Amino acid sequence: MYFSQFLMIIWLILPLSLGLIFVLRKTRFAFWKSFAISKVIGYVLIVASAKISDRELNTRLYELDTNGDGVFSGNEMTPEVEKRLRAVARDTGRTFAPFTGLPFNVVWTSINLGVIFLIRAIVLRLKHKISRSERST
Repeated sequence: MYFSQFLMIIWLILPLSLGLIFVLRKTRFAFWKSFAISKVIGYVLIVASAKISDRELNTRLYELDTNGDGVFSGNEMTPEVEKRLRAVARDTGRTFAPFTGLPFNVVWTSINLGVIFLIRAIVLRLKHKISRSERST
């Protein structure tokens, strides 16, 4: 596993873990605090993952450069070099990550935190109903 993939796994679980931490601590403005922190850290993780992925792909490509001139000439063009060149050329997500990262991160964070806080609201409402019914009997 590459380090850039590890960063994206952290990004995937970040809103859930922050949301659970703030819900369990029962802090004031828990949703907005966890949303803001997750939004900032998540965006940094997306951009860092794209930059690191770019370096990883280029490193894997240029380790096949036998004469070290940075150009793949006639006899250096093996099927493996062509495969790695295609991998570098086709990955446009690395280029657009700084622009698409923030909106995508906001959507991902909103969905995750929305589910957590919706479950919290349902549990609190059920507890309130149960305690009300116990007092009335």
